Parts: sequence; C-alpha cells; structure tokens
Amino acid sequence: MDALESKGSSGQTRLTFKTDLGAMREKVGSKISVPSLHEIWTWQGDTSILPHKVTEILNQVSKFDLGDPRFQNEDPFDFEKPFKSVQIARQIRELQEGGSFDPSAFFFITYRSQAVGCCMVVRDDPNSLDFKIEYLATVPKSIGSGVEETLVQLALKYILSHEGEVKIAVEMENEFLREHQAEVFAPILKANYGFE
Repeated sequence: MDALESKGSSGQTRLTFKTDLGAMREKVGSKISVPSLHEIWTWQGDTSILPHKVTEILNQVSKFDLGDPRFQNEDPFDFEKPFKSVQIARQIRELQEGGSFDPSAFFFITYRSQAVGCCMVVRDDPNSLDFKIEYLATVPKSIGSGVEETLVQLALKYILSHEGEVKIAVEMENEFLREHQAEVFAPILKANYGFE
C-alpha cells in the first residue's frame, strides 16, 4: 500500500490513497449498513435531475473564497459556485461515451428524499481493473450519521465485485472538495479499510 502526497500541476496538494483490495473483501462484507430513514439510489431512471442533486451536495461541502473573481457576479446577492449542473452532466455524458461510466456505480444517499451524500466509481480505461472514487461528499448536517461509511462501503463493494486483482485510488485533488474529503473520508479509509 502506498500513500502519496505530491504537488499537482497547479501547485495544489494532491492526496492519493492506493491499495491492493484483493485481501480486503472480508472487511467490506456482503451487507451494506444504511443509516435509519436513509435510502440508496444510483444513476438510473429519470437522470435529468441527478446532476442538480450532485451539484447541491458538492456545493454544500466546497471550500471557496467569495472574493475569488471566478465566483463574482454583477449582482452582489448572487454569486457563482464551484460546481454547476451542466458541467456534471457533461462529464457524465463524456464518461458514458467513452465506456467508462456504469450507472450502477454512481451512488446517492437520501434522507427523507433529500440527497445527503454521493460518490462515483470510474475507470479511465473500461477494460482496466484500476478504479477511482470521485465526487465523494456528505452534506454537513449528515456528517457522523453513517452516510460516509455507507458511501465508502458501496464504492468498495462495487469495485470488489469485479474479478481479478483490483486497485483503487481515492484522489482528493479537487481544490474545492479536498478539505472535506481529508477531514471526513480519509479517517474512514485509513481506520476501517487499511488505506495509508
């Protein structure tokens, strides 16, 4: 297992956890624990609303400076946010066209019909067993409720359902999500699943 910390091309710290998951099948288990009154959804059915749900979750946990020119608007009561539904929809469409997107590998957790967490498992090459977990986020009011653990379990269970020696990377390189992921998800990955 390797823990890497490096500077990306933009100078931002990039934390990457990598591990061989072959020996971790027992840790993940066969039953997913879902917090009370929560439901699991995937990227299926009427998907037109789903980019908006992802955007709501990601923008709630994003850390960004309102003084940053990227988030300015002529209306002082309106400002841009880091994630936009159209960008999420475009990324999903591009992944679908490239064969790298599996709708059953995009997970939402809802609480009383409100989206409170999400994550997506992708592969750069659809024939590879190298997986990445992206969009890993839980809204602030749900942190500590078990949603984080459920998301990690769902992603790992999906990955481990593939035959062979799979590898996984949880890349915390998005400048707006990095702090949230390091505080909320890195401890779970380290303590419960042996990531370093």
